[in-house]
Amino acid sequence: MSARPTHTEATFPSSGGATIYEQCWAPAGDARAVLAICHGYAEHSGRYADVAAYLVEPGYAVEALDPVARDPATRWLYRRASAR
Repeated sequence: MSARPTHTEATFPSSGGATIYEQCWAPAGDARAVLAICHGYAEHSGRYADVAAYLVEPGYAVEALDPVARDPATRWLYRRASAR
């Protein structure tokens, strides 16, 4: 049985002390390259899970960061705003 791709979520402090949220998707073996997803204002990294899965399939690792105001605790605000 082959190893499965991984998905991890983490937070880390910014230089200003705010919390930054990140998601990482990685292939089972060594990555061919690491790609960064830089989304727009009314987006969040979770909306790019399908894109990340597509890129992991041929062997790329993918990382996506959410700016300070878009951490998981406040994400619902952006979902509501982007639905208008």
